[in-house]
Amino acid sequence: MPIKEKIKSHFTTYETSIDENGLEHRRPAPREKIINPLTLVRKLTLMNWVYFLMGWMAWTMDGYDFHTVSLSVSKLAVYYDTPRARISQSITLTLLFRSVGAAIFGIAGDLYGRKYPLFINMLIIAVLQVGTAYAHTFETFLAVRALFGIAMGGVWGLAASMSLENLPVECRGLFSGVLQQGYALGYLIASIFNLTIVPNCPHPFRALFYIGAALTALVGFLRLLFPESKQFLEAKAQGRQGGHAKASMREARVQVRVHWRRCVYAVVLMAGFNFMSHSRYVLDPEYPTGVKKY
Repeated sequence: MPIKEKIKSHFTTYETSIDENGLEHRRPAPREKIINPLTLVRKLTLMNWVYFLMGWMAWTMDGYDFHTVSLSVSKLAVYYDTPRARISQSITLTLLFRSVGAAIFGIAGDLYGRKYPLFINMLIIAVLQVGTAYAHTFETFLAVRALFGIAMGGVWGLAASMSLENLPVECRGLFSGVLQQGYALGYLIASIFNLTIVPNCPHPFRALFYIGAALTALVGFLRLLFPESKQFLEAKAQGRQGGHAKASMREARVQVRVHWRRCVYAVVLMAGFNFMSHSRYVLDPEYPTGVKKY
């Protein structure tokens, strides 16, 4: 292949398929016409909005609950009489155990649906938020935040699958971006509460965790008011849910074998994004007081 064509091929999006003989075929993916976002919004039905907003609220509270520690590092350092750097170890533990929770609740979502696993997930997070507020020793605090990481890791998979699989296919790209911003909104809400409510409370940091626990539990109970995801029910009616986890693993192995370059690229890309974000904004609240001494 000429160098010019080889370079051009790297900037072309391809579709890859495997035929019945196991042979791989690649062809340029067709480019679809961009649809007006307002047209996509008007396509959603009431139940589309219900499922989407439930997932969006769950993800928003996930962002809120994670950043309660980030916003309370100095107060926690005083409470536990330990350096701020040691308090930040709890954030590392939370992020470390997220993958465990993603696997556990991801499989649960495939086996038992989106409704009850998400409810249980949100309830566990609420309990652990209260547990954080009542952790009287630093070691207990670290243990609770590690468990919180497991629970936190389950929210995105359950919320995203429930929100997006119930939308028309052409709407999923736009609304996946809107859904992702719920995490940032949760941080903003926690920051506002930290500036307005926490200073007027008798406890130096606990109010932020109490509010998070209450709102997270509320989202979980709201999920019980609406039916199971239509896609899961269709799979259950066809009698495929029993081996769905095994089937998903088989499909995942095929996808990794076919698209391993993209998988590696995606992992490296997200690792870079997380490095830049968590190395900066997670401890941004500490910069004015801890570094600049304002």
